[in-house]
Amino acid sequence: MLITYTAFCDSVEGKLWEHYGIGLTVKVLAGVMVLFTTVSLFVWAISNAARLERDDFIAALFCSVKKTLAMGVPLAQLIFGAKANLGLILLPIMYYHMFQLFVCRLLASHFSNQKGEVPVGEASPIGQS
Repeated sequence: MLITYTAFCDSVEGKLWEHYGIGLTVKVLAGVMVLFTTVSLFVWAISNAARLERDDFIAALFCSVKKTLAMGVPLAQLIFGAKANLGLILLPIMYYHMFQLFVCRLLASHFSNQKGEVPVGEASPIGQS
C-alpha cells in the first residue's frame, strides 16, 4: 500500500490529475465494472456448461476474478519505472482491487447464507448442546 500511496502522491505533485480530471476516473471505474462482470458471467456460463458442483463453482468464481495490488504495483513499477504518471497507470488496478473486494464480500455473504439455511421442518443446530 505504501508503494501505491507513493505513486499517487507523485502523480498529485506532478499535477497529473488536474490534466485528466474526474472524467477519466469515471471511465476507468466503468471499465473495471464491465471487465469484472464480463469475466464473472463467462465463468458462470462455463461452470454451468461443465456442471460444476456448488463448491467448485464458488471456487472458480472467486479465483477467476482475483487480481491483487500486491502483485500489480511492483510489476507496474518494474515495467514503467518511477514515472510521474505511475498513479495514472495504477488507477485501473486500484479500482479493480477495491471493486473485487466489495463484490466478493457480498457474494461470500450470499453463498454463506445459502449454505446455512435450514430446510423447513428441521430443527436448527443453534442452541443445542
